[in-house]
Amino acid sequence: MDQPEFQKVQIQFTAHVRDPKFQVGPVDVEDRRMKIYRELLFNNVENLMSGTFPVLKAVMAENWIPLIRDFFSTHKSTTPYFPQVPQELLRFLEAPAQQQHYPAWIWELAYYEWMELALAIDTRDIGDSEVSSTPNWQSEVPVISELAWPHAFRYPVHQISIDHLPTAAAEDPYYIVVYRTRQLEVNFLQMNAVSARLLSLIQDNITSGDLKSGGSLLEQLVAELHHPQPRMVIEAGVSQLDDFLQRGIVLGTKAIS
Repeated sequence: MDQPEFQKVQIQFTAHVRDPKFQVGPVDVEDRRMKIYRELLFNNVENLMSGTFPVLKAVMAENWIPLIRDFFSTHKSTTPYFPQVPQELLRFLEAPAQQQHYPAWIWELAYYEWMELALAIDTRDIGDSEVSSTPNWQSEVPVISELAWPHAFRYPVHQISIDHLPTAAAEDPYYIVVYRTRQLEVNFLQMNAVSARLLSLIQDNITSGDLKSGGSLLEQLVAELHHPQPRMVIEAGVSQLDDFLQRGIVLGTKAIS
Protein backbone atom coordinates (compact mmCIF):
# COMPACT_ATOMS: atom_id res chain seq x y z
CA MET A 1 0.00 0.00 0.00
CA ASP A 2 1.39 3.37 -1.03
CA GLN A 3 2.11 5.91 1.66
CA PRO A 4 -0.46 8.74 1.70
CA GLU A 5 0.84 11.94 0.18
CA PHE A 6 0.26 14.00 3.34
CA GLN A 7 2.46 11.61 5.32
CA LYS A 8 5.24 11.99 2.78
CA VAL A 9 5.00 15.75 3.20
CA GLN A 10 5.05 15.45 7.00
CA ILE A 11 8.14 13.26 6.92
CA GLN A 12 9.90 15.58 4.51
CA PHE A 13 8.88 18.60 6.58
CA THR A 14 10.15 17.24 9.91
CA ALA A 15 13.32 15.80 8.37
CA HIS A 16 14.16 19.22 6.95
CA VAL A 17 13.41 21.03 10.21
CA ARG A 18 15.73 18.66 12.07
CA ASP A 19 18.53 18.61 9.52
CA PRO A 20 18.18 21.42 6.95
CA LYS A 21 21.76 21.01 5.77
CA PHE A 22 21.14 17.57 4.30
CA GLN A 23 17.35 17.23 4.04
CA VAL A 24 15.37 19.11 1.40
CA GLY A 25 12.14 20.75 2.54
CA PRO A 26 8.71 20.44 0.89
CA VAL A 27 8.78 21.99 -2.58
CA ASP A 28 5.48 23.81 -2.14
CA VAL A 29 6.48 25.64 1.07
CA GLU A 30 8.48 28.86 0.84
CA ASP A 31 11.88 28.69 2.50
CA ARG A 32 11.20 31.85 4.49
CA ARG A 33 8.30 30.01 6.11
CA MET A 34 10.37 26.91 6.72
CA LYS A 35 13.02 29.10 8.31
CA ILE A 36 10.53 30.12 11.00
CA TYR A 37 9.99 26.49 11.98
CA ARG A 38 13.69 25.64 11.75
CA GLU A 39 14.69 28.44 14.09
CA LEU A 40 11.75 28.10 16.46
CA LEU A 41 12.17 24.39 17.13
CA PHE A 42 15.95 24.42 17.34
CA ASN A 43 15.98 27.48 19.59
CA ASN A 44 13.45 25.87 21.93
CA VAL A 45 15.69 22.85 22.38
CA GLU A 46 18.86 24.94 22.65
CA ASN A 47 17.29 27.18 25.29
CA LEU A 48 16.21 24.15 27.31
CA MET A 49 19.69 22.67 27.15
CA SER A 50 21.31 26.00 28.02
CA GLY A 51 19.21 26.26 31.16
CA THR A 52 19.93 22.69 32.19
CA PHE A 53 23.64 22.59 31.36
CA PRO A 54 24.99 26.13 31.90
CA VAL A 55 28.51 25.03 32.85
CA LEU A 56 28.69 22.55 29.98
CA LYS A 57 27.65 25.30 27.58
CA ALA A 58 30.27 27.67 28.97
CA VAL A 59 33.18 25.23 28.78
CA MET A 60 32.23 24.01 25.30
CA ALA A 61 32.15 27.60 24.04
CA GLU A 62 32.03 27.59 20.22
CA ASN A 63 31.44 23.82 20.20
CA TRP A 64 28.12 24.16 22.04
CA ILE A 65 25.86 25.01 19.11
CA PRO A 66 27.35 22.28 16.86
CA LEU A 67 26.78 19.78 19.68
CA ILE A 68 23.13 20.74 20.08
CA ARG A 69 22.68 20.85 16.32
CA ASP A 70 24.10 17.35 16.01
CA PHE A 71 21.86 16.15 18.84
CA PHE A 72 18.80 17.86 17.33
CA SER A 73 19.33 16.43 13.85
CA THR A 74 20.44 12.86 14.59
CA HIS A 75 19.24 11.71 18.02
CA LYS A 76 16.06 9.64 18.29
CA SER A 77 14.39 10.67 21.52
CA THR A 78 12.58 8.12 23.67
CA THR A 79 10.28 10.67 25.30
CA PRO A 80 7.88 13.36 24.06
CA TYR A 81 7.98 15.22 27.38
CA PHE A 82 9.98 18.44 27.29
CA PRO A 83 11.35 18.28 30.89
CA GLN A 84 12.80 14.85 30.12
CA VAL A 85 14.59 15.91 26.93
CA PRO A 86 17.81 16.94 28.77
CA GLN A 87 18.25 13.31 29.80
CA GLU A 88 18.24 12.47 26.11
CA LEU A 89 21.38 14.57 25.72
CA LEU A 90 23.05 12.26 28.24
CA ARG A 91 22.05 9.26 26.13
CA PHE A 92 23.41 11.05 23.07
CA LEU A 93 26.75 11.78 24.75
CA GLU A 94 27.03 8.13 25.82
CA ALA A 95 27.10 6.97 22.20
CA PRO A 96 30.51 5.65 21.05
CA ALA A 97 30.79 8.36 18.38
CA GLN A 98 30.42 11.11 20.97
CA GLN A 99 32.69 9.35 23.47
CA GLN A 100 35.44 9.46 20.85
CA HIS A 101 34.72 13.06 19.88
CA TYR A 102 34.62 14.68 23.33
CA PRO A 103 36.73 14.36 26.51
CA ALA A 104 35.44 11.78 29.01
CA TRP A 105 34.64 14.47 31.57
CA ILE A 106 32.02 16.03 29.28
CA TRP A 107 29.52 13.26 30.03
CA GLU A 108 30.23 13.37 33.77
CA LEU A 109 29.71 17.13 33.87
CA ALA A 110 26.47 16.81 31.92
CA TYR A 111 25.25 14.08 34.25
CA TYR A 112 26.09 16.18 37.31
CA GLU A 113 24.17 19.17 35.96
CA TRP A 114 21.25 16.98 34.89
CA MET A 115 20.93 15.63 38.44
CA GLU A 116 20.07 19.12 39.65
CA LEU A 117 17.22 19.45 37.16
CA ALA A 118 15.94 15.93 37.79
CA LEU A 119 15.82 16.48 41.53
CA ALA A 120 14.20 19.90 41.15
CA ILE A 121 11.28 18.52 39.12
CA ASP A 122 10.93 15.17 40.91
CA THR A 123 7.35 14.92 42.17
CA ARG A 124 8.04 12.51 45.03
CA ASP A 125 7.43 13.55 48.62
CA ILE A 126 10.32 12.67 50.93
CA GLY A 127 8.07 12.51 53.99
CA ASP A 128 7.62 9.07 55.59
CA SER A 129 5.30 8.57 58.55
CA GLU A 130 7.35 5.59 59.73
CA VAL A 131 10.56 7.60 59.99
CA SER A 132 11.49 9.39 63.20
CA SER A 133 13.44 12.62 62.78
CA THR A 134 14.71 12.05 66.33
CA PRO A 135 16.83 9.07 65.40
CA ASN A 136 18.19 6.15 67.33
CA TRP A 137 21.18 5.36 65.15
CA GLN A 138 22.34 2.37 67.13
CA SER A 139 19.16 0.29 67.36
CA GLU A 140 16.99 1.49 64.46
CA VAL A 141 17.30 1.55 60.67
CA PRO A 142 18.71 4.73 59.07
CA VAL A 143 16.57 5.86 56.12
CA ILE A 144 18.12 7.71 53.19
CA SER A 145 16.00 10.22 51.29
CA GLU A 146 14.81 9.06 47.89
CA LEU A 147 15.87 12.50 46.72
CA ALA A 148 19.51 12.02 47.74
CA TRP A 149 21.56 10.62 44.87
CA PRO A 150 25.17 9.66 45.61
CA HIS A 151 27.60 9.17 42.75
CA ALA A 152 31.32 8.57 42.31
CA PHE A 153 32.87 10.76 39.61
CA ARG A 154 36.29 10.38 38.01
CA TYR A 155 36.53 14.13 37.47
CA PRO A 156 35.90 17.13 39.78
CA VAL A 157 32.57 17.99 38.17
CA HIS A 158 31.66 20.38 40.99
CA GLN A 159 34.76 22.48 40.25
CA ILE A 160 34.80 22.51 36.45
CA SER A 161 34.71 25.94 34.84
CA ILE A 162 36.22 27.74 31.88
CA ASP A 163 39.31 28.44 34.00
CA HIS A 164 39.42 24.99 35.59
CA LEU A 165 39.24 22.17 33.06
CA PRO A 166 40.30 18.60 33.93
CA THR A 167 43.34 17.18 32.23
CA ALA A 168 43.10 13.60 33.50
CA ALA A 169 40.90 11.41 35.65
CA ALA A 170 41.77 11.43 39.34
CA GLU A 171 43.33 8.37 40.97
CA ASP A 172 40.64 8.44 43.65
CA PRO A 173 36.97 9.11 42.83
CA TYR A 174 35.15 12.27 43.81
CA TYR A 175 32.25 11.13 45.97
CA ILE A 176 29.35 13.55 45.67
CA VAL A 177 25.75 13.31 46.79
CA VAL A 178 23.25 15.66 45.17
CA TYR A 179 20.05 16.03 47.18
CA ARG A 180 16.85 18.02 47.58
CA THR A 181 15.87 19.38 50.97
CA ARG A 182 12.42 19.68 52.50
CA GLN A 183 12.64 23.36 51.56
CA LEU A 184 12.90 22.24 47.89
CA GLU A 185 16.50 23.40 47.56
CA VAL A 186 18.92 21.25 45.55
CA ASN A 187 22.39 21.04 47.11
CA PHE A 188 25.47 18.88 46.85
CA LEU A 189 27.95 17.51 49.36
CA GLN A 190 31.40 16.17 48.60
CA MET A 191 32.23 13.21 50.81
CA ASN A 192 35.37 11.29 51.64
CA ALA A 193 35.54 7.59 50.83
CA VAL A 194 34.46 6.49 54.32
CA SER A 195 31.41 8.77 54.45
CA ALA A 196 30.46 7.68 50.94
CA ARG A 197 30.71 4.04 51.95
CA LEU A 198 28.53 4.67 54.99
CA LEU A 199 25.87 6.30 52.82
CA SER A 200 26.12 3.41 50.37
CA LEU A 201 25.57 0.91 53.19
CA ILE A 202 22.48 2.83 54.29
CA GLN A 203 21.11 2.91 50.76
CA ASP A 204 21.82 -0.77 50.07
CA ASN A 205 20.32 -1.70 53.43
CA ILE A 206 16.99 -0.11 52.49
CA THR A 207 17.04 -1.37 48.90
CA SER A 208 17.82 -4.97 49.82
CA GLY A 209 15.24 -5.08 52.58
CA ASP A 210 17.73 -6.47 55.12
CA LEU A 211 16.97 -3.55 57.44
CA LYS A 212 19.99 -3.73 59.70
CA SER A 213 20.32 -1.18 62.47
CA GLY A 214 22.63 1.78 62.17
CA GLY A 215 24.82 0.19 64.82
CA SER A 216 25.20 -2.94 62.68
CA LEU A 217 26.08 -0.86 59.63
CA LEU A 218 28.73 1.03 61.58
CA GLU A 219 30.19 -2.25 62.81
CA GLN A 220 30.30 -3.47 59.21
CA LEU A 221 32.13 -0.30 58.25
CA VAL A 222 34.66 -0.86 61.05
CA ALA A 223 35.24 -4.41 59.83
CA GLU A 224 35.78 -3.26 56.24
CA LEU A 225 38.28 -0.61 57.32
CA HIS A 226 40.19 -2.92 59.67
CA HIS A 227 40.57 0.15 61.86
CA PRO A 228 42.62 -0.34 65.06
CA GLN A 229 40.28 1.94 67.03
CA PRO A 230 36.70 0.81 66.32
CA ARG A 231 35.18 3.20 68.84
CA MET A 232 36.67 6.18 67.00
CA VAL A 233 35.12 5.04 63.71
CA ILE A 234 31.71 4.50 65.31
CA GLU A 235 31.74 7.92 66.98
CA ALA A 236 32.77 9.57 63.71
CA GLY A 237 30.07 7.59 61.92
CA VAL A 238 27.37 8.78 64.32
CA SER A 239 28.57 12.35 63.84
CA GLN A 240 28.37 11.88 60.07
CA LEU A 241 24.85 10.48 60.38
CA ASP A 242 23.85 13.56 62.36
CA ASP A 243 25.24 15.73 59.57
CA PHE A 244 23.38 13.72 56.91
CA LEU A 245 20.19 14.19 58.95
CA GLN A 246 20.68 17.93 59.34
CA ARG A 247 21.16 18.31 55.58
CA GLY A 248 18.17 16.14 54.67
CA ILE A 249 20.24 13.42 53.01
CA VAL A 250 19.10 10.95 55.66
CA LEU A 251 15.56 11.42 56.97
CA GLY A 252 15.98 9.68 60.33
CA THR A 253 15.44 6.12 61.52
CA LYS A 254 12.61 3.62 61.67
CA ALA A 255 12.10 0.61 63.89
CA ILE A 256 13.19 -2.83 62.71
CA SER A 257 9.95 -4.65 61.92
